[in-house]
Formats: sequence, C-alpha cells, structure tokens
Amino acid sequence: MIPVKGIFLIRITIETMFLTITAVALSGLLNISPAVVIDTYNQNKTEEQTITAEVKDDRGDRLDAYFKKWNMPLEGMGAKFVSEADKYGLDWKFLPAIAVRESSGGKNMRKNNPFGWASCEVGFKDFNEAIEVLALNLSGNNPQTARYYKDNSIDDKLWYYNGSVIASYPAEVKYIMTLF
Repeated sequence: MIPVKGIFLIRITIETMFLTITAVALSGLLNISPAVVIDTYNQNKTEEQTITAEVKDDRGDRLDAYFKKWNMPLEGMGAKFVSEADKYGLDWKFLPAIAVRESSGGKNMRKNNPFGWASCEVGFKDFNEAIEVLALNLSGNNPQTARYYKDNSIDDKLWYYNGSVIASYPAEVKYIMTLF
C-alpha cells in the first residue's frame, strides 16, 4: 500500500508532467516560450484558488433566523455570538443554546441576563455585555471561574454550569445546539 504522502507526490508529478507537455505543445503552436504558458497557468490557478476560498460565513445569520422564527429577543445578536465564540475558541452554538434553554432566547430573563448566569442575580447593561461575560467565563479565561471551565469539554462545562442541579441539563443544551 502506498502511503498518502506518496500518492500526493505521484499526483503532483503527473500534473507537473502534463503541464510541461501542454506548455511545450502550446508554445510550438503559439510561438511563445513554454515558461510563459506555465506562468499563465500558475497565475490562473492562484486566482481560481482565491475565488474558491471565499466562503460566506452564515453562522450569525443562522442564529438570527432561529431567534426570529421563535420570536426571541436575541434576534440580531447572531454575529456577536459568533465573534465571541471565535475569539475564545468556543463552539459558536454553545452560548446561544444555553440562552435558549435558560430563558427561551431572552423571553423569560431578568436584568438583561438571558443565560441565567449566577442564578440571574447578575445583571448586564445589554445583550452584548452578557455575551461577552459568558464567553469569557465559559472559555475559562476568567481566573475566578477558570477552575470550572478552562480546558473542559462541553459536557463538563455544562455540568458545572447547571448540570449538577439538573442532571439532564447538558443533554438538553447539546440538543438545542443541533437546531441552529
């Protein structure tokens, strides 16, 4: 069996050989240097790769569509959830799922706290601040709560968050994560 690395090298060699034969043939037909044909091919290949690499990130839109579908006050916060998740290396569906589980996406919240953070005793000036604080804490980047969240799996984080009180809590939040 040929290792994957070997297959890749064979493919490149065949591609390079085909390019060389094509370049020589075209150079004879067009009366230009084979190097010009190869340079043109490589430029087009780079442009093609750049075009195919541009993929729209629709995660925030997907969250907002879900919030809108269920008439949740968190509609419009999708991009904020995604940016904070990316900033701290969290799954982008994690915090929104907690908010849906805890307050039906902000419908049943107190003090701008759709997450039920600190038994709803902590208030936030707005949803932006709430999302920022939760992302900081659940990512393990707040030294005061890092012992519960830093380097833990989603299951462990959810257990510390509310699973020690409601045994089904981690499974419920993880199910909600599949809905976005």
